[in-house]
Amino acid sequence: MQNKETNYLTIEEIAELLSVSKKTVYKMVKEGSIPFIKVGKQYRFDSLEVIDSMKKGRTPILERIKLMENTYKKRLLFAGFLTDMLKKEKIKPVVVGGNAVAFYTAGGYATGDIDIVMEDSKKAEKIMKSIGFKKSGKDYISKELDLFVEFPSGALAGSMEKVVEVDIGEYKVFIIGIEDIIQDRLNAYIHWKSKDDFEWAKQMAVLNKKEIDWKYLKKRSIEEKTEDAFKKLKKETK
Repeated sequence: MQNKETNYLTIEEIAELLSVSKKTVYKMVKEGSIPFIKVGKQYRFDSLEVIDSMKKGRTPILERIKLMENTYKKRLLFAGFLTDMLKKEKIKPVVVGGNAVAFYTAGGYATGDIDIVMEDSKKAEKIMKSIGFKKSGKDYISKELDLFVEFPSGALAGSMEKVVEVDIGEYKVFIIGIEDIIQDRLNAYIHWKSKDDFEWAKQMAVLNKKEIDWKYLKKRSIEEKTEDAFKKLKKETK
């Protein structure tokens, strides 16, 4: 069960979450178009109820995510929802790690959580808390949605120019470029002696051979001291 005390937002917080003015929120309260409670003279808003009420005419997004059985698609849809919520902040979250591998292998790779990198994760963390996620170690966890989300620190390990934009339903998701996620797996293969990661790098390379910028990938492999792994990959994907 959610902790209602942490889920309720003030006028200022709900205005920021919805990208509207406080005046607009008061107007919505007066019109009855937004769910709220009144504590003394203060208005309080359940963020889940508010977000769902904004999705009139279709199944609320968080409820849709909750009901989805395909975990790969569920995670991407949630990433799209979060991306949409961060638009007003001009923050561009990028899906990395296992879910990026899953995308480039058409869902073939299994992973436990969603890794999302962005310049400033503070805004995202605020949203996560407002919709019921709890912080546990590095992860934000929602038992209700069955999702684990991590915001790795540091810049994107790759080029923003290589990031791809994908439509997931009515949302857009940004995913690390194919070359950079392959390089990530080559790093694991060389520096962590992970043979499985090389196999995943090869599978991504085979499935996306025509889209890969091989010159860029070679350059990155030299920078990361994985050139031998790159040569092996190139040879095995001919």
